[in-house]
Amino acid sequence: HRGWLWVGHITGIDVYQPENGRFVAAESLGFSIPKSSYGGYILTDLPNGNICALTNNAPSKAFFFHPADATGKGRLDSLQLADTAPNQGGKPSYFTNLFLSKNETLYVGTDAGLYRIEHTAKPYKLNEVALSGIKVQLLGEDDTGRIWVQTNEGLRAIEKGSLLPQKIPI
Repeated sequence: HRGWLWVGHITGIDVYQPENGRFVAAESLGFSIPKSSYGGYILTDLPNGNICALTNNAPSKAFFFHPADATGKGRLDSLQLADTAPNQGGKPSYFTNLFLSKNETLYVGTDAGLYRIEHTAKPYKLNEVALSGIKVQLLGEDDTGRIWVQTNEGLRAIEKGSLLPQKIPI
């Protein structure tokens, strides 16, 4: 499925297949997940060929779609985000964004901090990185491998090889 464009919207997920020149519903490919009631979906294509989709239903979940193999069957796994009120005890209740770094670390921004999803082996795990109780608004990476984190309390940076974001004065 490399080269396909995955588009999430409030009513579902569609996939543009260049070889066919058209969009198809992801459900027709065996990627059937609950409709998202809040802000559609956040999607990324993982290096191992899987697709990760975040939904902010109650409860919020991360879904991992493994496309059809030689048997013609795809597989769908999920990981549930803590189903609590925002910023209570630093536990997240909804996803704000998703970012795959150059070193294939999957970062997840939430309303209550920055997390990392261990996606290379089952069981999938959601590990807190830092910023407990702080809303992550945007994630990015520069040419040096530094991860930039915009929060409701300012800009932070995670140096390559570190897990702790440092506050950047502006």
